[in-house]
Parts: sequence; structure tokens; C-alpha cells
Amino acid sequence: MREEIETNKRRFLRALRRRDASAAAEIYLEDATLVTPTGDVIRGRAGIERFWRSGLEVGLHGAELDMEQAAYGDELSTEIGRYRFLLEEQSGRARQECGCFLLADKRTGDGSWKRVVDMFTSPTERSVPGGARRREEITR
Repeated sequence: MREEIETNKRRFLRALRRRDASAAAEIYLEDATLVTPTGDVIRGRAGIERFWRSGLEVGLHGAELDMEQAAYGDELSTEIGRYRFLLEEQSGRARQECGCFLLADKRTGDGSWKRVVDMFTSPTERSVPGGARRREEITR
């Protein structure tokens, strides 16, 4: 189970590097949910594919996932960690967007594992308790 979930994550990351939103979306269930850093809720594989395609169109060209906590069950697994999206602006300047993620994968009827929930956050001054003071502490 854990090996298949890890394989799916690697397939997803390779698909982003190839700029292939369709392949990236293949790891999701048809009725999966993705919650974006802005709080938008996207339901369904087709919508999730459009989300990743739009990210690729604005310069997303890769991602890194660092897992910090995981729970693997017979039917459902969850992983929590930190992500780094690699972006290239139209000017050619590279930048990164970092934050936290929550992933949930579910065993399907055929025994394979697919992503059912994908949620990621991006810390901003507005979202961090303490606002600018907390942001200043983070940058030290």
C-alpha cells in the first residue's frame, strides 16, 4: 500500500515536470477534492486537471513534497508535510511557493490507491496569527 502511494506521488511530480496536467490528474479519484491555498474547493478529476493545467500555464514546472507525518490504514491513508512549488515567471525569474499539505489516499474497488483529498496552504501575512510580527520571526 505505502509503495503504491509513494509511486503515485512520484508519477504526479514527474507529470508536473513534463508539464502534463492530464497525467498529474490520473492519480486522483473521479470524485476527488482539491482545496487550494486561497480556499477554493475543486471537486472532480476534470476540475483538478484544469487547476494543474492553469498552474502549468502560469509557470509551474515542478514541486517537491517533504512528508512529516503519515498514517496508513487498510482503506485510507493520510500524509501531512511541506511542499515547494517551483515557478518561472514570464520574465524568466525563478521563484518558489512554499506551504503545508494534507493528502488523503483511498483504496479503490480494484485494490489500487488513488488520491481522494489534496489540500495545501500557503502562509501569508494575513493567514499567520500575529501578522507581520510572525512573518518577521519566520524570516530570521
